[in-house]
Amino acid sequence: MKKTVALMIVTLAVAMFFTACTKDGQYMPSKKISKIVYTQSSKVEGLTVSKTQSEKWTWGGDLLSLIDYYDNEGDRVRTVVFRYDADKRLEEMEDATHNVKYAYNKDNRLEVIEVREVATGNLVSKMDLGYKGSKLATIDVTSNDEKGVKSVGFNPLRFVLPENAAEVVMSAPATKGSNVRYMLTWTGNNITEMTSEPFGYSVKWTYDDKINPFKGFLNLNDLTVSQTHSKNNIVRQEYVAQGNKTVWDFTINYDGKYPVKTMYQAESNTFVPGVSLMVDYVAEYTY
Repeated sequence: MKKTVALMIVTLAVAMFFTACTKDGQYMPSKKISKIVYTQSSKVEGLTVSKTQSEKWTWGGDLLSLIDYYDNEGDRVRTVVFRYDADKRLEEMEDATHNVKYAYNKDNRLEVIEVREVATGNLVSKMDLGYKGSKLATIDVTSNDEKGVKSVGFNPLRFVLPENAAEVVMSAPATKGSNVRYMLTWTGNNITEMTSEPFGYSVKWTYDDKINPFKGFLNLNDLTVSQTHSKNNIVRQEYVAQGNKTVWDFTINYDGKYPVKTMYQAESNTFVPGVSLMVDYVAEYTY
């Protein structure tokens, strides 16, 4: 890194231009996502089979108002609405089935996330966040009656993370009243490892030096802390469980310092026992 005053000023200016985020929950990027298109495709006996989903992001001034989700046919299947407090911090997100509420401590750090069923008000899961200094260090998840809360907004990178790892890494446990602790390791401004108890697996991440457009977007009901908290974009993920390691490498196209297309390839199971396919995953972002 060149240690010149000019370079430092330019770097700082770019970072300040991209986001005005100063507190947890204040997701106010200057360069706003307007659309995301996810495509997964595979070849079966020479025939390419593709599935596409998309999101439309609607903003009200500085703040994200809602996200509409569309299926492979282009039909809207879900809308997630975002609400904020007087300090422009994310206070609530909700779809037709689940409500997520965010609470902050006196140091303006995100402290508790509660997920409830809209129809009954029943608590589905609770997340208690712990810090070491200014950085998130632990997440304690208590799950009451469901495995994860997939209906409350797809994770924005759901097709940029391998599905089999995401099922474990991003889902709350299925057993009623069960508890899981996630422990985070940082290198600089990026989360580079996450381990869990009692599952005993670990995930390690390697990053680029470009701007992560999802930093500050606290969609933590999916536990995607590597995307919501890290400064840069993931280019490699290593998942280790029971002594077995699986590695995924991501290819990213950029417009300047901003990612516009992320790609990776992974093996996916089929309905035929013992048969799997290589699937290409692509996420394209429009600002």
